[in-house]
Amino acid sequence: MAGQTPSAAGLSRSLVIGESARRLAAVVEAPAGVHDDPPVVVRRQDGMVPSTFTLVTEAPINAEVLFDLCLDIDAHVASMAQSGESAVAGVVKGRIGLDETVTWRARHFGIWWTMTSQITALDRPTRFVDKQVHGPFKTFVHEHQFEQLATGSRITDTVTIASPVFGMLAERLVLVPYLRRLIAKRNTHLLTTLS
Repeated sequence: MAGQTPSAAGLSRSLVIGESARRLAAVVEAPAGVHDDPPVVVRRQDGMVPSTFTLVTEAPINAEVLFDLCLDIDAHVASMAQSGESAVAGVVKGRIGLDETVTWRARHFGIWWTMTSQITALDRPTRFVDKQVHGPFKTFVHEHQFEQLATGSRITDTVTIASPVFGMLAERLVLVPYLRRLIAKRNTHLLTTLS
């Protein structure tokens, strides 16, 4: 990238990696009713480049009912059965609330992980945010937005992650698609539960 300033060269690399992730994401099929946007690349001051992706799920179900179900620990555990996920500390049963925490233990990529999340924002029944306060990620923020539609509702999941374990390329090509599929499966499971 001769002739470019260091920041321009870094931006070009970020755009190429973002484009590769978009192409890979296009290959991954989402379940019916689930739509996703490609990851967005934003460079942080500390040099870590978190990935942000959005997943949109529409359902013929009331938004308030979905909102409550998405805060239910038991429903979440049932939706993550394939990874053996369980709630091991904090709120471990029932509905979690504002400023409360839950510690999850799950197996992903053949490794057991523990992550503590806190509900940092809650505006019932339209939005809540859970954020990792302890765990494997440098950054993990999951914003859940709920919109009532004439024919049901729309859930928009926006996830921002930065992993000190994965390099930037592996994060974009492996971790982002993996988490996207995991959340899509979770949403499909929750909708099936309500049907």
